[in-house]
Amino acid sequence: MIAEKIDLYAYFGAERKTESGYLNVYIHSRSKYYPSRIRPAMIVIAGGGYSGICEREGEPIALAYFAKGFDVFTLEYSCVPHKYPTQLTEGCMAIAYVKSNAETFGIDPELVAVAGFSAGGHLAAMTANLFDETAVKQALKSKSALARPDAVVLGYPVISSGEFANESSIANLAGNDPALREKISLEKQVTAKSSPAFIWATVNDDLVPSENALLYALSCKKSGVPFALHLYEDGRHGLGLANRETATPEGRVLNSTVEEYVRPDIATWFDMSLDWLESKGFTVKDL
Repeated sequence: MIAEKIDLYAYFGAERKTESGYLNVYIHSRSKYYPSRIRPAMIVIAGGGYSGICEREGEPIALAYFAKGFDVFTLEYSCVPHKYPTQLTEGCMAIAYVKSNAETFGIDPELVAVAGFSAGGHLAAMTANLFDETAVKQALKSKSALARPDAVVLGYPVISSGEFANESSIANLAGNDPALREKISLEKQVTAKSSPAFIWATVNDDLVPSENALLYALSCKKSGVPFALHLYEDGRHGLGLANRETATPEGRVLNSTVEEYVRPDIATWFDMSLDWLESKGFTVKDL
Protein backbone atom coordinates (compact mmCIF):
# COMPACT_ATOMS: atom_id res chain seq x y z
CA MET A 1 0.00 0.00 0.00
CA ILE A 2 1.08 3.56 -0.75
CA ALA A 3 -0.29 6.16 1.66
CA GLU A 4 0.06 9.93 1.64
CA LYS A 5 -1.83 13.12 2.48
CA ILE A 6 -2.60 15.70 -0.23
CA ASP A 7 -3.20 19.40 0.39
CA LEU A 8 -6.03 20.04 -2.06
CA TYR A 9 -5.81 23.82 -1.83
CA ALA A 10 -2.11 23.77 -2.64
CA TYR A 11 -2.64 21.33 -5.52
CA PHE A 12 -5.29 23.50 -7.17
CA GLY A 13 -3.68 26.81 -6.24
CA ALA A 14 -6.92 27.81 -4.52
CA GLU A 15 -7.14 30.39 -1.76
CA ARG A 16 -7.11 28.72 1.64
CA LYS A 17 -9.45 30.11 4.31
CA THR A 18 -9.63 26.94 6.39
CA GLU A 19 -7.35 24.49 8.14
CA SER A 20 -9.02 21.54 6.39
CA GLY A 21 -9.17 20.46 2.76
CA TYR A 22 -6.88 17.43 2.76
CA LEU A 23 -7.21 14.10 1.00
CA ASN A 24 -5.78 10.92 2.52
CA VAL A 25 -4.62 8.51 -0.18
CA TYR A 26 -4.48 4.68 0.10
CA ILE A 27 -3.28 3.17 -3.17
CA HIS A 28 -2.46 -0.44 -4.01
CA SER A 29 1.20 -0.94 -4.82
CA ARG A 30 1.81 -1.73 -8.48
CA SER A 31 2.41 -5.43 -9.07
CA LYS A 32 5.04 -6.75 -11.45
CA TYR A 33 2.62 -9.60 -12.18
CA TYR A 34 -0.21 -7.26 -13.20
CA PRO A 35 1.54 -4.22 -14.70
CA SER A 36 -1.53 -3.10 -16.65
CA ARG A 37 -4.07 -3.45 -13.84
CA ILE A 38 -6.41 -0.51 -13.33
CA ARG A 39 -8.76 -0.07 -10.43
CA PRO A 40 -11.91 1.82 -9.53
CA ALA A 41 -11.62 4.51 -6.87
CA MET A 42 -13.71 5.32 -3.81
CA ILE A 43 -13.57 8.62 -1.92
CA VAL A 44 -15.11 8.22 1.54
CA ILE A 45 -16.67 11.18 3.35
CA ALA A 46 -17.50 10.63 7.01
CA GLY A 47 -20.38 12.33 8.77
CA GLY A 48 -20.44 14.53 11.83
CA GLY A 49 -23.22 17.05 11.27
CA TYR A 50 -20.81 19.54 9.64
CA SER A 51 -19.59 20.21 13.20
CA GLY A 52 -16.77 17.66 13.07
CA ILE A 53 -15.72 14.47 11.30
CA CYS A 54 -16.69 11.05 12.66
CA GLU A 55 -13.52 9.05 12.09
CA ARG A 56 -15.20 5.64 12.35
CA GLU A 57 -17.17 6.46 9.17
CA GLY A 58 -14.00 7.29 7.28
CA GLU A 59 -10.90 5.12 7.22
CA PRO A 60 -12.56 1.82 8.30
CA ILE A 61 -15.07 2.07 5.46
CA ALA A 62 -12.40 3.16 2.99
CA LEU A 63 -10.21 0.19 3.89
CA ALA A 64 -13.17 -2.17 3.47
CA TYR A 65 -13.45 -0.97 -0.13
CA PHE A 66 -9.64 -1.17 -0.46
CA ALA A 67 -9.82 -4.86 0.46
CA LYS A 68 -12.26 -5.34 -2.43
CA GLY A 69 -9.86 -3.90 -5.00
CA PHE A 70 -10.64 -0.18 -4.89
CA ASP A 71 -7.99 2.49 -4.49
CA VAL A 72 -9.42 4.62 -1.72
CA PHE A 73 -9.31 8.12 -0.28
CA THR A 74 -10.75 9.87 2.76
CA LEU A 75 -11.61 13.55 2.75
CA GLU A 76 -10.81 15.93 5.61
CA TYR A 77 -13.34 18.66 4.86
CA SER A 78 -14.18 21.92 6.59
CA CYS A 79 -16.81 22.15 9.32
CA VAL A 80 -18.25 25.03 11.35
CA PRO A 81 -17.73 27.94 11.26
CA HIS A 82 -17.13 27.40 7.52
CA LYS A 83 -20.29 27.23 5.45
CA TYR A 84 -21.37 26.45 1.89
CA PRO A 85 -19.77 26.40 -0.68
CA THR A 86 -16.50 25.53 1.11
CA GLN A 87 -17.44 21.89 1.67
CA LEU A 88 -18.79 21.42 -1.86
CA THR A 89 -15.60 22.88 -3.31
CA GLU A 90 -13.41 20.57 -1.22
CA GLY A 91 -15.46 17.53 -2.24
CA CYS A 92 -15.16 18.43 -5.90
CA MET A 93 -11.45 19.13 -5.54
CA ALA A 94 -11.02 15.61 -4.17
CA ILE A 95 -12.81 14.08 -7.16
CA ALA A 96 -10.91 16.18 -9.68
CA TYR A 97 -7.61 15.40 -7.96
CA VAL A 98 -8.20 11.64 -8.23
CA LYS A 99 -9.26 11.88 -11.87
CA SER A 100 -6.32 14.14 -12.71
CA ASN A 101 -3.88 11.62 -11.24
CA ALA A 102 -5.67 8.48 -12.38
CA GLU A 103 -2.90 7.37 -14.73
CA THR A 104 -0.25 7.73 -12.03
CA PHE A 105 -2.33 5.81 -9.51
CA GLY A 106 -3.52 3.14 -11.93
CA ILE A 107 -7.15 4.22 -11.63
CA ASP A 108 -9.82 4.32 -14.30
CA PRO A 109 -10.71 8.04 -14.48
CA GLU A 110 -14.30 7.16 -15.37
CA LEU A 111 -14.76 4.97 -12.30
CA VAL A 112 -14.40 7.38 -9.39
CA ALA A 113 -17.15 7.05 -6.79
CA VAL A 114 -17.90 8.90 -3.55
CA ALA A 115 -19.37 7.27 -0.44
CA GLY A 116 -20.78 9.54 2.25
CA PHE A 117 -22.55 8.95 5.52
CA SER A 118 -25.01 11.19 7.39
CA ALA A 119 -23.80 14.77 6.79
CA GLY A 120 -21.00 13.24 4.72
CA GLY A 121 -23.79 11.73 2.64
CA HIS A 122 -25.09 15.25 2.12
CA LEU A 123 -21.68 16.38 0.94
CA ALA A 124 -21.40 13.36 -1.37
CA ALA A 125 -24.84 14.16 -2.78
CA MET A 126 -23.83 17.80 -3.27
CA THR A 127 -20.93 16.68 -5.46
CA ALA A 128 -23.38 14.49 -7.40
CA ASN A 129 -25.65 17.44 -8.18
CA LEU A 130 -23.85 20.77 -7.74
CA PHE A 131 -20.54 19.91 -9.41
CA ASP A 132 -20.89 22.70 -11.97
CA GLU A 133 -21.49 25.52 -9.48
CA THR A 134 -19.58 28.77 -10.03
CA ALA A 135 -17.57 28.32 -6.81
CA VAL A 136 -16.35 24.93 -8.03
CA LYS A 137 -15.32 26.33 -11.39
CA GLN A 138 -13.43 29.18 -9.74
CA ALA A 139 -11.52 26.86 -7.41
CA LEU A 140 -10.77 24.07 -9.90
CA LYS A 141 -10.27 26.27 -12.97
CA SER A 142 -9.41 24.13 -16.00
CA LYS A 143 -10.01 20.91 -14.06
CA SER A 144 -13.57 21.77 -13.06
CA ALA A 145 -14.88 19.45 -15.78
CA LEU A 146 -13.53 16.56 -13.66
CA ALA A 147 -15.58 17.44 -10.57
CA ARG A 148 -18.55 15.10 -11.12
CA PRO A 149 -18.40 11.69 -9.40
CA ASP A 150 -19.27 8.68 -11.54
CA ALA A 151 -21.44 7.22 -8.76
CA VAL A 152 -22.29 7.91 -5.13
CA VAL A 153 -23.04 5.64 -2.18
CA LEU A 154 -25.22 7.44 0.37
CA GLY A 155 -25.55 5.92 3.83
CA TYR A 156 -28.36 7.32 6.02
CA PRO A 157 -27.78 10.66 4.27
CA VAL A 158 -28.84 14.13 5.27
CA ILE A 159 -30.62 15.38 2.15
CA SER A 160 -33.48 17.78 2.84
CA SER A 161 -33.72 21.15 4.57
CA GLY A 162 -37.50 20.87 4.74
CA GLU A 163 -39.90 18.98 6.97
CA PHE A 164 -37.56 16.03 7.51
CA ALA A 165 -34.33 17.98 7.95
CA ASN A 166 -31.58 17.16 10.38
CA GLU A 167 -31.67 20.76 11.48
CA SER A 168 -28.25 20.92 13.11
CA SER A 169 -26.49 19.77 9.93
CA ILE A 170 -28.42 22.18 7.73
CA ALA A 171 -27.85 25.09 10.11
CA ASN A 172 -24.13 24.36 10.35
CA LEU A 173 -23.85 24.45 6.56
CA ALA A 174 -26.29 27.23 5.63
CA GLY A 175 -27.18 29.14 8.78
CA ASN A 176 -30.55 30.85 8.59
CA ASP A 177 -30.24 31.96 4.96
CA PRO A 178 -33.57 30.85 3.35
CA ALA A 179 -32.23 30.86 -0.21
CA LEU A 180 -29.14 28.87 0.72
CA ARG A 181 -31.14 26.38 2.75
CA GLU A 182 -33.36 25.87 -0.30
CA LYS A 183 -30.30 25.36 -2.51
CA ILE A 184 -28.82 22.64 -0.32
CA SER A 185 -32.13 20.73 -0.08
CA LEU A 186 -30.75 18.21 -2.51
CA GLU A 187 -33.95 16.39 -3.43
CA LYS A 188 -34.67 19.63 -5.32
CA GLN A 189 -31.34 19.64 -7.17
CA VAL A 190 -31.45 16.28 -8.96
CA THR A 191 -31.34 16.46 -12.76
CA ALA A 192 -30.66 14.03 -15.57
CA LYS A 193 -26.95 14.91 -15.18
CA SER A 194 -26.79 13.84 -11.53
CA SER A 195 -24.60 10.87 -10.61
CA PRO A 196 -26.11 7.40 -10.17
CA ALA A 197 -26.77 6.64 -6.51
CA PHE A 198 -26.86 3.68 -4.14
CA ILE A 199 -28.87 4.78 -1.10
CA TRP A 200 -29.46 3.01 2.20
CA ALA A 201 -30.99 3.93 5.53
CA THR A 202 -32.96 2.52 8.45
CA VAL A 203 -36.67 3.25 8.71
CA ASN A 204 -36.56 4.29 12.36
CA ASP A 205 -33.34 6.33 12.22
CA ASP A 206 -33.47 8.49 15.34
CA LEU A 207 -31.42 11.43 14.01
CA VAL A 208 -31.83 11.66 10.23
CA PRO A 209 -35.35 10.62 9.19
CA SER A 210 -35.40 7.94 6.50
CA GLU A 211 -37.63 10.27 4.47
CA ASN A 212 -34.37 11.94 3.41
CA ALA A 213 -33.36 8.79 1.55
CA LEU A 214 -36.88 8.33 0.16
CA LEU A 215 -37.10 11.90 -1.11
CA TYR A 216 -33.75 11.60 -2.87
CA ALA A 217 -34.66 8.27 -4.46
CA LEU A 218 -37.97 9.69 -5.70
CA SER A 219 -36.15 12.65 -7.25
CA CYS A 220 -33.73 10.27 -8.98
CA LYS A 221 -36.66 8.30 -10.37
CA LYS A 222 -38.36 11.45 -11.67
CA SER A 223 -35.17 12.64 -13.36
CA GLY A 224 -34.19 9.30 -14.85
CA VAL A 225 -31.07 8.94 -12.69
CA PRO A 226 -30.08 5.31 -12.04
CA PHE A 227 -30.40 4.44 -8.35
CA ALA A 228 -30.88 1.63 -5.86
CA LEU A 229 -32.63 2.14 -2.52
CA HIS A 230 -32.41 -0.17 0.49
CA LEU A 231 -34.35 0.52 3.69
CA TYR A 232 -33.79 -1.62 6.76
CA GLU A 233 -36.73 -1.95 9.12
CA ASP A 234 -34.84 -1.29 12.34
CA GLY A 235 -31.53 0.32 13.26
CA ARG A 236 -30.22 3.48 14.83
CA HIS A 237 -28.29 6.27 13.17
CA GLY A 238 -24.58 6.11 12.42
CA LEU A 239 -24.13 2.37 11.88
CA GLY A 240 -21.17 2.63 9.50
CA LEU A 241 -20.21 -0.91 8.49
CA ALA A 242 -22.58 -2.19 11.21
CA ASN A 243 -19.78 -4.25 12.76
CA ARG A 244 -17.52 -3.88 15.80
CA GLU A 245 -14.90 -1.94 13.85
CA THR A 246 -17.29 0.96 13.34
CA ALA A 247 -19.39 0.56 16.49
CA THR A 248 -19.69 3.65 18.63
CA PRO A 249 -18.14 3.28 22.10
CA GLU A 250 -20.71 2.43 24.74
CA GLY A 251 -22.69 5.43 25.89
CA ARG A 252 -21.12 7.81 23.36
CA VAL A 253 -24.37 8.50 21.47
CA LEU A 254 -27.74 8.77 23.27
CA ASN A 255 -26.78 6.17 25.90
CA SER A 256 -26.15 3.62 23.17
CA THR A 257 -24.52 0.24 23.56
CA VAL A 258 -21.90 -1.29 21.31
CA GLU A 259 -24.27 -4.11 20.44
CA GLU A 260 -26.74 -1.66 18.88
CA TYR A 261 -24.11 -0.89 16.23
CA VAL A 262 -23.19 -4.51 15.51
CA ARG A 263 -25.92 -5.54 13.09
CA PRO A 264 -25.07 -8.38 10.68
CA ASP A 265 -28.49 -7.94 9.08
CA ILE A 266 -27.63 -4.34 8.17
CA ALA A 267 -23.97 -4.98 7.36
CA THR A 268 -25.29 -6.47 4.13
CA TRP A 269 -25.45 -2.94 2.69
CA PHE A 270 -21.71 -3.08 1.96
CA ASP A 271 -21.79 -6.16 -0.27
CA MET A 272 -24.94 -4.86 -1.95
CA SER A 273 -23.13 -1.62 -2.73
CA LEU A 274 -20.31 -3.63 -4.30
CA ASP A 275 -22.76 -5.56 -6.45
CA TRP A 276 -24.45 -2.34 -7.54
CA LEU A 277 -21.13 -0.65 -8.30
CA GLU A 278 -20.02 -3.67 -10.30
CA SER A 279 -23.22 -3.39 -12.34
CA LYS A 280 -22.04 0.13 -13.22
CA GLY A 281 -18.62 -1.13 -14.31
CA PHE A 282 -16.68 -0.59 -11.06
CA THR A 283 -14.36 -3.59 -11.29
CA VAL A 284 -10.63 -4.26 -11.32
CA LYS A 285 -9.46 -4.72 -14.90
CA ASP A 286 -6.27 -6.10 -16.45
CA LEU A 287 -5.73 -4.43 -19.80
